[in-house]
Amino acid sequence: MARLSETRPAGELKVWALLGDPATQLVLLRRLVDFDLIGTVKIRTAGVDDPLLLWVGGPTATSDVATYGSLWVRLVDLPEALQDRTWSAPCDVVIEVADTMAPWNTGSWRIRADDAGGATVERTRAVSDVRLRVDAPGAAYLGGGNLPALQRAGLVAERRKGAVAELCRAMRSEVLPTAAVGDRRTRQCLDEIARQCWWCARPSSPQGQPMPPRTAMSLEPGGG
Repeated sequence: MARLSETRPAGELKVWALLGDPATQLVLLRRLVDFDLIGTVKIRTAGVDDPLLLWVGGPTATSDVATYGSLWVRLVDLPEALQDRTWSAPCDVVIEVADTMAPWNTGSWRIRADDAGGATVERTRAVSDVRLRVDAPGAAYLGGGNLPALQRAGLVAERRKGAVAELCRAMRSEVLPTAAVGDRRTRQCLDEIARQCWWCARPSSPQGQPMPPRTAMSLEPGGG
């Protein structure tokens, strides 16, 4: 309930998600911080590279930012999965995979991605360029993950200099992935609500967009 505390607005407004393209999100955010007697706006779900964080002046400009994991990928059929995705850059890397739960993934695989975004993944007897567990390509599969960071942590081993960076560039996407918001019915309801709101522009559906671990963010509208 909106109220005052020591002459300052003490009301709290909780927002599950802001949907739409950046222009729509900015209009919605401006409306949220303009409600009377609201001292704090809490936004539950935003990507770590979401423009919301930039608009408010970065994480230090908010009263609270909490990150949590919300998206996990497990590659069951590694060659099929890697061939079905789109690749961002050419690469020719041999990876040696360890997978105790799905032993058919274990072994060396040659990944050859081309300029068109396609790739072939085939078993090989060649000496591997990179050694890793199956969770490493799983983390990078949707375009996120940081293979060089995993290498620095000792979770990925590089035999050919530059191979980890080459593979990372090829798998990386321009927008980091994040989990979809709710199920399909929930997203349809949210889209319909957004379309009916008089203050917002026509939003775009989040479905199909590669979307980074979520961020819960709190803003203080009058706090600068």
